[in-house]
Amino acid sequence: MPLRAADAFEAAAEADPARPVLRQWQAWALDKGGESQAAIEVLDAAIQAYPEATDLRYNRAALRARQGHLKRAAADLRWLYAKDVVQPVEVADDRDFLPLAADKELRSLVPAGQVQAEARGESGSVLMGEPFTLELQIVARSGVGVQLEDMGETTGILRHVRTIEDERPEGPLWTRRNIRIVYTAVEGGQGRIGPWLVKAGGTSALTEWVKVDVVQLPDQKASLLPSEASALRLPSGLAEASAPPWIGIENGVRVARLGPPHTISPAVPISPGPVLELWVDGQVRWRQVPLPDGEYAVLQAGKVLVGGD
Repeated sequence: MPLRAADAFEAAAEADPARPVLRQWQAWALDKGGESQAAIEVLDAAIQAYPEATDLRYNRAALRARQGHLKRAAADLRWLYAKDVVQPVEVADDRDFLPLAADKELRSLVPAGQVQAEARGESGSVLMGEPFTLELQIVARSGVGVQLEDMGETTGILRHVRTIEDERPEGPLWTRRNIRIVYTAVEGGQGRIGPWLVKAGGTSALTEWVKVDVVQLPDQKASLLPSEASALRLPSGLAEASAPPWIGIENGVRVARLGPPHTISPAVPISPGPVLELWVDGQVRWRQVPLPDGEYAVLQAGKVLVGGD
């Protein structure tokens, strides 16, 4: 069947020589029919006739890579990169080019998308009881999950109360995550938090640590205990677990996940854990609120959507 299709595409290409895509489909059908060398010959002739046809060049590079002709495939890729019609990280996602990724000399042509990360804390000191805000800027491949691993020690002077993650596309391949992590200073002293190992798409980056200086006024007493651990869960990592509205247990804590139109009844008092919020392009997509003991329900326009006790 594929070889019959190849004959049909060949006839169509001869009848309409202004459409190089017909030669591309002819080569595809030949390859599917087990005639890979004939497919290469069709692409070679088509590229001679249409030297600026980038799709023909890309398909020949992929076929050459699958056949093990890696240097020839690399030559086609370099031509495509010079024309700026395809990006290396896009090519790296195409399984046809896996043999190039395994070659020590040529793997740089198909690099994995490298995550970038930076951490910034507030400058100067904060008073006990006031917020201390950490900002993480992460750029990673779109569509891949991001994980944070805290490589530092717990300071004992901060309590994690809120994490807000705002996702924004940055071109067709990358997503920028602006992550604001809010702590409450609960004890006077100096310390540092981080560094954090940021993992995404098989790559990783290590941020710097951030200095914390908390001033405790005379006779001032702590009203909250410090966080037991400073491990940070990104809201985007929970987004697929359960869509709002939802009430359930996560990490031993009962939580409610709400979309923008949802409310909790009765009103939630001081929470036993951090509030997590996922934003997309500056708009709240959902938020997760820890629930203390008692009966609660998620409401929308006065109607109970989800109950929990």
